[in-house]
Amino acid sequence: MEKYSSGLVSESFWFIEFKKIVKLKSDGESWDVIRDLCLNDNLL
Repeated sequence: MEKYSSGLVSESFWFIEFKKIVKLKSDGESWDVIRDLCLNDNLL
């Protein structure tokens, strides 16, 4: 029996988070603002 790996399951979550970051960058937000949103506003 093969060992279960959640690698593929977690990739879908990474894609959703990646899209949020790309959207903020394309809107002109700086890395500092994005980091603050993640830490203070629980963005991801």
